[in-house]
Amino acid sequence: MSDSVHYLQSGAVKVTVTSSAGKEAVIALLEPGDFFEEHEFSDRFVAHTLKRNVRIEEDLVDQLFNSSEKSLARALLLIAGYAMIK
Repeated sequence: MSDSVHYLQSGAVKVTVTSSAGKEAVIALLEPGDFFEEHEFSDRFVAHTLKRNVRIEEDLVDQLFNSSEKSLARALLLIAGYAMIK
């Protein structure tokens, strides 16, 4: 399990693999702005980021379109760990 996330600020990274016979293949070219680390950790990081963005969007929609009572009920359910209501 990885305990860090790497972010490429400048330059480039070429990710390669080498076979037991010594053949090398390029599997990725990373540019500034790319994240990289262990694949399993990367998947979890992206999933967490997407889930967080969806939650922020839902909070904004809730604040804009729902009554204060419904917003309060939703907030209390979220704090209690229950599924979100629409």
